[in-house]
Amino acid sequence: MTRGYLRGGRTDADLVVELGNFTSGFGGLRRLRREAMLDAFAALRYDAVVPGRAEIADGAEFEDAARARGV
Repeated sequence: MTRGYLRGGRTDADLVVELGNFTSGFGGLRRLRREAMLDAFAALRYDAVVPGRAEIADGAEFEDAARARGV
């Protein structure tokens, strides 16, 4: 989906979901990617983010980052 669609063409009946495994890398790079993706999901008003293996492996660090962004 494109940003334009999510911002302009979305209706109340649409459900926008991320299905996980959007983080990769190690250390600081992994943290940067996770934060950038969560910021994007929040800005685009995703309805749900389903953690994949990558996010589950990050445990509380992922949960805290998601919660801080209202995701």
